[in-house]
Amino acid sequence: MDLIITFPFLFSLFLLIKNRKNQAVTLFNVTILGLSIYVIAHYFTNSEDSSFLAAILFNHFTPLYLMIGPFFYLFILIKLKIIKKLRRVDLLHFIPFLIHLISIIPYFFMPWTEKVNLVEQIYINPKVQESLNINLFFTPKFNYIFRMLHFISYCIISLRLIQLRIKTTPLHNKVQLISLKKITTIFISLTVVYFIHIIVILVGGEYKTTFINVIIYLDVILFVGLIFEIIKYPELLFSNKKFKSSYIQNSPFYLREVNKNLIPESTYMNIEAKIDNMKKNSDLLIDPDTNFDVFANEINENKYHIRLYLKYNGLSFMKLKNEIRVQEAIKYLESEDRLKLDYIAKKSGFNSPSNFYKIFKNITGYTPSEYEDKLSKNN
Repeated sequence: MDLIITFPFLFSLFLLIKNRKNQAVTLFNVTILGLSIYVIAHYFTNSEDSSFLAAILFNHFTPLYLMIGPFFYLFILIKLKIIKKLRRVDLLHFIPFLIHLISIIPYFFMPWTEKVNLVEQIYINPKVQESLNINLFFTPKFNYIFRMLHFISYCIISLRLIQLRIKTTPLHNKVQLISLKKITTIFISLTVVYFIHIIVILVGGEYKTTFINVIIYLDVILFVGLIFEIIKYPELLFSNKKFKSSYIQNSPFYLREVNKNLIPESTYMNIEAKIDNMKKNSDLLIDPDTNFDVFANEINENKYHIRLYLKYNGLSFMKLKNEIRVQEAIKYLESEDRLKLDYIAKKSGFNSPSNFYKIFKNITGYTPSEYEDKLSKNN
């Protein structure tokens, strides 16, 4: 268990050092680093045999917790292209960090043996924290509550920005946003679980109870879930220089801009008109046998220009085809007839139900069954 707990911290520290030149990646890695310190602090301060580590983790890193909210929020701003890079005005977000850093100066200069004795006393009787004098400005209770509200506030604002962008984004570009939404939701869940953890300890006066152990394991499960969500898109953690260009071109996190002037205006307009017509009369794109050559022949323009047009609009042939098929499936799901999902998959041009489920969820964020349930609740 110790290895599982400490691995995310060591890994995120390694990634932070390796990718420090990429601003967005650095912001995200610092967020993960801060959260991993949160998790290991929970774990080792609940362990009777970890006085040394508990003494290191207790109070020393609390200013860092007031940085991870702003770091994540600024990462979201860059990813949503609201800002291109950090600005001087963004330093205002770190004023609480500086105030808290100043407030714990007395604790930094406390002798090491006293710190170890302190964490051992806290383990025996958590209520000792109420009388501690290790902060110049704030009480421990205030610090716990403020840190939670501080981080959750930044996460909620970030989540709101993501949801607003989802509403105005075409289906084929929602993959990135849906992933960011899941990550933000896990961040909020981790913080709430952490706060429950602290309240139970302060009220109950014990570190070792079955309920607290359940909370710790829930914390770990959420963090592992976060790691798995991030692993789907390693470009969140690494600089794009680490990947092949073919991977980056298909990544929803790196949609490169294409010069529209490379396509003659008349050609561009013709391609756009033909594709719009295909969207209205979707039989060609729904047909499983339609490949790019058939698609290009129908448009009757240079294949190079067609690919450029698709790329300029954040698409590929398969993305366009999948989007049309999913839209067709949604029509069947929203019809008054209660049709079987296998039938809908076949009528929408999917070769197999499993492929239908996978593509539908990637584009909409829901499985077909979940989408049906959502429709039933709305109705």
